[in-house]
Amino acid sequence: MNIDKSVKKAIDSDWLNEFPQWSSYGVNRYYKIIGPVLAGVELIRLRGGDEYRPHFTIYPLWKKDINDCFNYPIVMYEFHNERNLQFSIKYLRHAVYFEEMVKNVKAQIPGILEGNIQLNAVLNFFDEYARTPPLSAALNSFLQAELKADKLAIALYISQEEARKVFFDITQQDWDLQHFKACGIDINKWLHELQDRINNREAFLRQIITNTNHKKLVKLKRSELIL
Repeated sequence: MNIDKSVKKAIDSDWLNEFPQWSSYGVNRYYKIIGPVLAGVELIRLRGGDEYRPHFTIYPLWKKDINDCFNYPIVMYEFHNERNLQFSIKYLRHAVYFEEMVKNVKAQIPGILEGNIQLNAVLNFFDEYARTPPLSAALNSFLQAELKADKLAIALYISQEEARKVFFDITQQDWDLQHFKACGIDINKWLHELQDRINNREAFLRQIITNTNHKKLVKLKRSELIL
């Protein structure tokens, strides 16, 4: 089903009016830069084409180039209504459900929406995200380890000290070595790479600056990540 462009523009207007700290990025995607990450809401069109579902997404900005940053989100969180069901909103009935969506968005990602964002608010969100399906099915898997590595990278933006706290937490976890192996990962090499990242913080920060200044992102609104 084709949705008229005027309908999508009206939906864009509603989201940006409600969350003026975000910037439009294409159609039905709203982001802002928060220190080392790009975060915001994407309205993903569902099969059939007449409905969308809002997701909170986070993309890393420390990858080798902007295309690699957008390769896949490190977080893709589905918002739920008060009955704990995923939203599935018909484009033509957006206005009916928008107020409810906004209420749930603000409740489910508190501390990440306005102003400068505290590191603990982001790390706590990652911990909550790790406890949601399907990640919650295997708490010691390599998928969980990758999420911890992303936490380390975000903490490293603040300082090596904060990153080392996350690294210590990583070393204390009883990881599923068989799952690491199935994913083609040597855990000792992986841990060594995390240590190298911490030790090479200046290069890490330079890559973030390069990516945030890319022409695709330079006009987006920004918040700082703070301790």
